[in-house]
Amino acid sequence: MNNQAPHAQDEPPRLQTFRTGANDGEAGYIKDVSKDVFEFHLFFGPFGMSRPVKSRHLLLSHAETEGKLIKREESTPVKRNGNPLVRIDRNNLPSQGEGEDRVSMDVITRTNALMLRRGLNRSLWDLWADYKSGWTASSSSIEHGDRDLVLLSVIDGHGGSPAVADLAMKTFNACLAWAISDILAGKPQYVTWSEELEAMYGQKRHEKLDAVQKAMVDAIVKVYKAWDHDVLRTPLHMLDNLIKAPSNPILPDFPHPALVRMSDSVVPGAAIVNALVDVGGGTVYISHMGDVRAVAGWYDVLEDKWRCDVLTNDHRGDDPVEAARMRAMHPPEEADAVMLDQGHQTRVLGSKEPTRALGAGTYTLPVGDSERLQRVLGVKRQATDRPVRTPPYKVPYPDVTIRNLRPQKGEELRFIILATDGYELSL
Repeated sequence: MNNQAPHAQDEPPRLQTFRTGANDGEAGYIKDVSKDVFEFHLFFGPFGMSRPVKSRHLLLSHAETEGKLIKREESTPVKRNGNPLVRIDRNNLPSQGEGEDRVSMDVITRTNALMLRRGLNRSLWDLWADYKSGWTASSSSIEHGDRDLVLLSVIDGHGGSPAVADLAMKTFNACLAWAISDILAGKPQYVTWSEELEAMYGQKRHEKLDAVQKAMVDAIVKVYKAWDHDVLRTPLHMLDNLIKAPSNPILPDFPHPALVRMSDSVVPGAAIVNALVDVGGGTVYISHMGDVRAVAGWYDVLEDKWRCDVLTNDHRGDDPVEAARMRAMHPPEEADAVMLDQGHQTRVLGSKEPTRALGAGTYTLPVGDSERLQRVLGVKRQATDRPVRTPPYKVPYPDVTIRNLRPQKGEELRFIILATDGYELSL
């Protein structure tokens, strides 16, 4: 005798109730309600003082799920003779709206890269607009692609704000190309190796790099720091003049629109991963900061085998090395607050997971400067679970990984994936 309900054999397996986590470290629970619906219990509010919120959601079919996953897929061919880059595939899966993630893809010839500092009375940005899309069929007749420079960035804006990600999308690759143009020209004064890099890479690691590679890594690291400094500090230098500037009487006089634009200085910033491919030098430089990743796929032609090559390590509070580094930067009495252990996650000031970021004014600016910006611009610093006392709590120090483009011991580099938790770019 069959005691099952008439439709039981047709139902999909039920979801088990399981515990998950929320941004503030409190628990969330997911449980099955019916065969087509699940219920999500999330706890909002400051750590230890939360309130439950319930929501129900329809389960998607496999076909509907696949449709969402591939909806934003795009593929761009790179039509450059001699350039080993065949195409760039991209996909974006935002949780809501257009999301906070951005991507920037630029290919320029070596001649154009060298011209960035010799612009014939043209600005870098004017030149960059003309040079950066050198991967079309029409550009193939200009110069052979075996000395191209490829710059690819994937950026994840933090805290619901794409402001820093938008700016990095427009300017970061250009700044990198500008910084390395004289190195590509062979100018020896740019072949340097800073004390910071000495500490970062150690004696054994950097002995394997040649002079050009050392100079390239040094320039990449300096661009991250300089870009971050410029984005956060320039508004402070401009404030006095902007406050005095007359505004149109039909507009609000304080703060007027030009000042409101500068409110991006007090946002949580962005994580970024960049691939700089020097085709002529046969080298790819992967730089990153924050919870973004790069993975390479190598194929061994002789052995008919694939190898996964993880090129980055997440800069997050749950990494013991990162957590120890963060605590060491601040007074001992602040150690527990700097990296707040929430049981299942360790977060910076109990708020964000990434320990490094670009343009993270919320965590970087001195308290006095931040308060001045908030007062003048009429904006509030995004709240953290623990007070900001001895910034910076996030630093713009990238890690840089180098790989040779040429086959080694029968292996060929077939692809590199750059990704955030919402964006994927593969080349």
